[in-house]
Amino acid sequence: MSNLPIARLLATILEAERLAWECAARQAPLAAALHQGRFLRAQTRQEAVHAAVVRASLFAIEPGGRRIATPAEAALGAYRRRLDRDLCEANLLGSVIGMQIVFEGLGSFVIGRMNLALSGHGERYGPARRLLARQEDSHHAFGTQVLAAALDRRDLPLASAAETIAEYRELAHGILCACDELFTEFSVSRSIYQRRFDDALEATELPGVRA
Repeated sequence: MSNLPIARLLATILEAERLAWECAARQAPLAAALHQGRFLRAQTRQEAVHAAVVRASLFAIEPGGRRIATPAEAALGAYRRRLDRDLCEANLLGSVIGMQIVFEGLGSFVIGRMNLALSGHGERYGPARRLLARQEDSHHAFGTQVLAAALDRRDLPLASAAETIAEYRELAHGILCACDELFTEFSVSRSIYQRRFDDALEATELPGVRA
């Protein structure tokens, strides 16, 4: 396998990490609870590190600094615009559903299970891949806790939570569909990943997650 498929994969992950970094930085000032603000500031720092690690990995593949296009550029842009709507409205819960629950859940699932050893360069990225997956697991858990507490306090109507989850999930499906060619390059079925992502999202056992 040539370097290009893994470079395109890393470019996609880099754009996703930049989106998560930007979102967490905008979420932190919206948090009313001190512990939530602390967590989001820590997540902002972690996402910055993630982006730097992935960027360095991409540079190792393409040392000349040639820009590698991600097939998910348009789909990630659509996701960014939806998050921007919640953030501009100071809707922290909506953005938590979009970022920590759905997007981080997707990232944790894909990064945690992507077999980078299919490339000759893949094994060297194992430790970084595991670090990213572990921290994204913690971001996802934070999101589910925040939403569960909000639902318990009735800060957010159940119907609104279900609608927002479904909307962001469809956008996440768009990201996976845009990466169909990459999945094929790594001999992985995108439809299986999508189905297992949906199953993992349902396993959060939050009301309204199930289709």
